[in-house]
Amino acid sequence: MTTDQEWLDATLRIIPSIGLEACRKLWTETREKFKAAELTEADQAKVLDLLTARMAALKPPADGAAQQEPAEAEVVEDETPPLDPDDPWLAAIEGMGSAQDAEALLDDLADQLGRGEIDPDRAARIEAAIAVRFPAEAGQAVAA
Repeated sequence: MTTDQEWLDATLRIIPSIGLEACRKLWTETREKFKAAELTEADQAKVLDLLTARMAALKPPADGAAQQEPAEAEVVEDETPPLDPDDPWLAAIEGMGSAQDAEALLDDLADQLGRGEIDPDRAARIEAAIAVRFPAEAGQAVAA
């Protein structure tokens, strides 16, 4: 498996300036490229990390106050908070019996995130909870 370096360079260059809808489309494209073995695991993680940061930067503040869009998204390395015990995803995660179950949940999570049906912060917590159960699947990052 090798990555189209030209595609990767262009993608990483544009992420800091694209809007939310473009982020969602690029998220889906990135996951499809990885599944088709057109993108390495490490390169997929780079793209998804930047997309996660960009989507978080574009997310309107909860209090409705105006938000100034940053010139460039930053990836912040810190621990993801645990998943809320009342989160409905927790039952599905606890019910996973195999790596294939974990991969299916990650795919579903990526699809929902790509369609904007789930908050990127919550998606990161869900992914972290899946990774605790099946660390080998964590490389197929949904939300870094």
